[in-house]
Amino acid sequence: MKIMDKLKRSGVTCELAGRDKKEIIEELSVLLAVASGKSPEEVAGVLWEREEMGSTALDRGVGIPHGKMGGLKDVFVCLGVSRKGVDFAAKDRMRTHLFFAFLAPAEDVSARLDLLAKVSRLLSDEAVKNALLKAAGPDEVLAVIAGEERK
Repeated sequence: MKIMDKLKRSGVTCELAGRDKKEIIEELSVLLAVASGKSPEEVAGVLWEREEMGSTALDRGVGIPHGKMGGLKDVFVCLGVSRKGVDFAAKDRMRTHLFFAFLAPAEDVSARLDLLAKVSRLLSDEAVKNALLKAAGPDEVLAVIAGEERK
C-alpha cells in the first residue's frame, strides 16, 4: 500500500486552525469522518482512545494520530498542516505542525503497521517535511508525497 492510494485531495488541509490538541483532533476527525462515513464524534473518540495510551506526536514537529475502528473495510487517511503548530505532548517538547491521521479496520493490524512505517519514513526526511510545511494547498501536498513515493 502506498500513502497516495489512501490520501485524497479532500483529506488534505494546509489550514488547521486548532490551538491545542483537542481542537486539532476535532478538525482531523471531520476530515476522516467525511472519508469514512463515520460521525466526527465517533472518529474523535477513537483517536482520543489511542492518544490516551500515549501521545502520537513524534519528534521534530510531526504527529500521527490514528486509531482502529470496527466496521471499516478500508484505511482512511488525512493530512493537516498547522502553520503555528500546537503542543501535542511530543517528547522533544517542540510544537507539532504536520499531522497525518488515519483510521484502520480493527482487525487489520498489518495495514496499521504498514501505514505507520510508511508515514514515519516519509516524514523522517527533513526536505519532505519542509516541502509539506511550505505547500500552498492540497495539490502541492499530494505532489510532494507522490514524488517521494515514485523514488
